[in-house]
Amino acid sequence: PRKAMSVQKEPSSESHPLGGGKPSRYCQAHVIRLLGASLCVATAVASWVVMAEKLQNLNKNYQKSYFLTYWVHSFYTLVYVAWKLWSIFPGGFRCNRVGEGALPFTRKLLFLSGFMALVSMASAYLWYLSLARTNIPANTAIYQSSSVFVYIFSVPLLRERVTVVKVLSIALSVGGVTLVSLFSSNTNCKEYTPLTNSTHNASWSDMEPLTHHVPPSHGGCSTENSTPAGYVFLVISIMLYAVFEVSYKKYGTKKDDPAEVMNGARMLGYFGVHSLFWMWPPIIIFHFTGIETFELPTREILLLMVWNGLLDIVFYVGLLVCIALTSPLFASVGTVLAIPASVIVDWIVQG
Repeated sequence: PRKAMSVQKEPSSESHPLGGGKPSRYCQAHVIRLLGASLCVATAVASWVVMAEKLQNLNKNYQKSYFLTYWVHSFYTLVYVAWKLWSIFPGGFRCNRVGEGALPFTRKLLFLSGFMALVSMASAYLWYLSLARTNIPANTAIYQSSSVFVYIFSVPLLRERVTVVKVLSIALSVGGVTLVSLFSSNTNCKEYTPLTNSTHNASWSDMEPLTHHVPPSHGGCSTENSTPAGYVFLVISIMLYAVFEVSYKKYGTKKDDPAEVMNGARMLGYFGVHSLFWMWPPIIIFHFTGIETFELPTREILLLMVWNGLLDIVFYVGLLVCIALTSPLFASVGTVLAIPASVIVDWIVQG
């Protein structure tokens, strides 16, 4: 009887959520992953706010939508170079070799990373096209609804569970951004200043929607140029971006990856390599067809472009690592914090 009692007690202690054993270690690992993901969200939000404050006039003074998109995405190649250097150091490559939880370089991975790079590029360019054809605050509000599409795509592709808490969190985040964006359209409609002017008159509401980081080529809250085509471009853009996030989680990450941070960065580097080597032809086509005439940027514009590329790398590393640690839905809802963060920073900096 004593032996039977002892046998019965062991499973109960193992299964207790506050007891020892695997459940306890699982809870600790889960908390660590959430803390890491939260840090990644904070990093992404901080980089976006810095871009919003420093790069307000880039696209205003250099209206080359596709070239700017190509430039920023090609900048991700630097991440691949950094990953390659890391991988050759003793102990570094061991975490990325073929094995459980690793992502070996295969033809399938090459194809999938190319597909995700193309989707990301198309999403960014369509968003650029929507800016000149939509009301900016409305554009911001609609763009933040991307979390809705992320959730919709995550249910069949990632087996995401439909819960009341998740639905309410999405509704609250989208509703909050919509109210803030539309309210500020009546109070903070200001134009961009030229680069030669040291003052900044553009408010946070004139900034671009999150994740593409280059200010709109047409400022403010005017609805004169709003067209149905602009909103079609915008909706397609956010749908493609949702596909990108969900595809990355499904095909670009592995469960129990021993090097999630570096492998997340490596995938971003692959996106840059794809962009650099085979997404340049539209620049030539657009130039000779008159869609977008290419012009070399000035030294001042080039410096802003470099800043844009570097800060965008920080944003995407934070975003992709967050997705790897948690889910696309967590990252999508979390990055909405950039809106209130930009309001606070704009109030502190500009008064």
